Amino acid sequence: MVFSALLTALISPLGSALALGLIALLLGLMQWRKTALVLGLAALGWLAVWSLPVTANWIQAHVSRDQAPVVSDEQIAAIPRAGAIVLLGGGVSPPTDARPWPDLAEASDRVWQAARLWHAGRAPLILASGGHDPATHTQSEAEAMRTVLRAFGVPDAAIVLEARSRNTRQNATDSAAILAERNIRRVLLVTSASHMARSVSHFRAAGLEVVPVATDFESIDYADLRRFIPTASALDLSARALKEWVGQIVW
Repeated sequence: MVFSALLTALISPLGSALALGLIALLLGLMQWRKTALVLGLAALGWLAVWSLPVTANWIQAHVSRDQAPVVSDEQIAAIPRAGAIVLLGGGVSPPTDARPWPDLAEASDRVWQAARLWHAGRAPLILASGGHDPATHTQSEAEAMRTVLRAFGVPDAAIVLEARSRNTRQNATDSAAILAERNIRRVLLVTSASHMARSVSHFRAAGLEVVPVATDFESIDYADLRRFIPTASALDLSARALKEWVGQIVW
């Protein structure tokens, strides 16, 4: 997990820019000043490009290109029935004194979509999949999602937890084992649009028949020159989309 975290940091725009900057600094100390200057400018330019909303929207659209939004009640009703809805976690911040409920951030769209599918009768069961980082969190993603599902009117009897997995591959293998015990092979897979392609690959490799139901189609909606002004939110969106793009190739 430490290696995976380091690799993720290095392939992010910020991490790779910092690595280039560090190399430039070392070269400068070794009196290779021209090379250091070129690398330093390259690091700055690399970071600036990925901080542009227009770039963030492009890479996000690329990794989500095969997914279609499911928004209306008619679209929900057109989704084929399955044995279970598999809901993937996307990170969680634990409750605090000031906020006594879990914060699912962008992943909250996934929970809302899974609840809609259940209420529409698309599957009798929701399997919430996601473990926890023992270094920071005491509550698993699956447990946090169950809390929100309850608020959306889904009863405990319709919720099954897979609370051990730490990555998408484990989401798939651990969920498949639970579903096999219930003789369920066909599932509706709910996750963010950018995460769907990689998720489908892992779940199909685990032997499941997958119907993707993507949600959380992210973009930065500037139609004017602000598309070309670097922002922190664009850098964050670019980093998450780039991680998925590399993941589709490598993992």
